[in-house]
Amino acid sequence: MENLHTLNLSFVKGITNSYLTKLLSPFFNCIRTLNLAGGSRSDTCLSSIIPHCHQIQHLSLAWNTSLSDASINKIASVCGDRLRTLDLTNCEKVSDKSMSSIAKYCIKLRELRVSYCRGVSEIGVKSVIEGCEGLKLLDLVGCLGVDRCFLLKCNEEFELGRLDLRVIYRRAAEGAPSWVEEN
Repeated sequence: MENLHTLNLSFVKGITNSYLTKLLSPFFNCIRTLNLAGGSRSDTCLSSIIPHCHQIQHLSLAWNTSLSDASINKIASVCGDRLRTLDLTNCEKVSDKSMSSIAKYCIKLRELRVSYCRGVSEIGVKSVIEGCEGLKLLDLVGCLGVDRCFLLKCNEEFELGRLDLRVIYRRAAEGAPSWVEEN
């Protein structure tokens, strides 16, 4: 198992948190890419797994709706110096506290996806933009606490030509609200 560098368990049914923690944790020390999207992972599960992820560079926890800021803080503080991509899409409990931890510890991060994380606001986005200078992609689709005017201001202030911002803005057209994606 020492040659196992990628583990994709996204949306796999039947792999419980207990199984993942007890049986697979010893093999995580060589993993560089770990995809646990949609697996109903808990904070307890992640706090047991993350200390074993010595080489992790790419991590997806998308659609794990019960993960909290505590898990993201643990991940950032333990693995942050190695992480290059982090996907937290639709992790409903993720907030600006997570963004602050990411900004503090994940300074080499190149891609961050926080789509539909409704607790993420302009404060968190600004901290990540300031802290993660190598960031190339910041996916904010569905982050209702982030306004287009704010992003335009950030673009001017931080010269974000390096950054691919993916956002859906709410725009009223002819009296009916609609959603428009802009890059």
